[in-house]
Amino acid sequence: NDDDIQEDETTKKSNQTVSGKVVGIIKRNWRQYCGSIAEEDINKPEKSDLVRFVAVDSKIPMIRIRTRQLDALSDKRIIVNIDSWDRFSSFPS
Repeated sequence: NDDDIQEDETTKKSNQTVSGKVVGIIKRNWRQYCGSIAEEDINKPEKSDLVRFVAVDSKIPMIRIRTRQLDALSDKRIIVNIDSWDRFSSFPS
């Protein structure tokens, strides 16, 4: 009978699923990303201070950055940190 009870307890434990709910993020671990400014933004006829950064790692989404030095940064590799990512935005900034 003890064996039957132990088997029932292990069967109950294996059928249970662990679940949880994220209630808040205390600190984000943003990293630095290396890449360049998107070609489309460099070749645009109307110049804007908001441009898109394309990371070398293709898993990283485009990052929106603000710069007044577009001509100086156009053919260079740059390093970018993500400051924020708005909940409704496609790109972090």
